[in-house]
Amino acid sequence: MKGGAAIHSSLKSAARIAVNQLWARGALDMKALALCQLLAFAAVAHGEQPERDVVFLATADEETGSTYGMQWLLTHRPDIFAGIRYGI
Repeated sequence: MKGGAAIHSSLKSAARIAVNQLWARGALDMKALALCQLLAFAAVAHGEQPERDVVFLATADEETGSTYGMQWLLTHRPDIFAGIRYGI
């Protein structure tokens, strides 16, 4: 894309519209996975009752060590993980 690298490198923490597109950290990544997760939850909701509770937990900051995402939750809110046997 013409000028794409220059536009992308200028986005330290801001988002903007350029070349008729949204340019921002996280604007494109993981969307396919999020859609798969949504479809999986829809299948569970409309299917048989699962043997265990199904919990969806989305966190931020995964690309920079999860200091304010999963790491923070494990340190400050271990109670929300009580009884959860599996995680992906």
